[in-house]
Amino acid sequence: MVYCTDSDMLVYLPKNVRDVLLAEDVLEEGQEGETEYDRIVSEKIQLATDYVTFVLLMRKDYLTEVPNDIKMTTAMLSALYVIEYYIHLAPESMGIDYNTPNYKSVISNKINEMKNHIDRVYIDNNFADIEKSYFELFVPKDKEE
Repeated sequence: MVYCTDSDMLVYLPKNVRDVLLAEDVLEEGQEGETEYDRIVSEKIQLATDYVTFVLLMRKDYLTEVPNDIKMTTAMLSALYVIEYYIHLAPESMGIDYNTPNYKSVISNKINEMKNHIDRVYIDNNFADIEKSYFELFVPKDKEE
């Protein structure tokens, strides 16, 4: 298995995504002055980071191929979708209420859906429709223009 550090992983991400993941204004859990919003955003960024790590570590060939390889592109596209989805869209599009006890399981279930989906794409070797399929899977029908 190929291992990588967080900094190795971040090298492959576009700058705007690195900026989000490395945002200094997101407080670590327990820091003085942390608000409920800070805690929630921090948790969502951690979930997104975990998914990116999953893609890169569980698919060792993503790290042994050149970064422009279609598989790396697929992994990064997956990472971009999950980061954008959980940081910007989840509350509105999924109706998640962070004051209810089940919001973590809703997010966890959606991440599992993504993992299963990328497994199917990987096994079927069907990379051509990856953007369309993620769009269909994660953008609610009423949000499409």
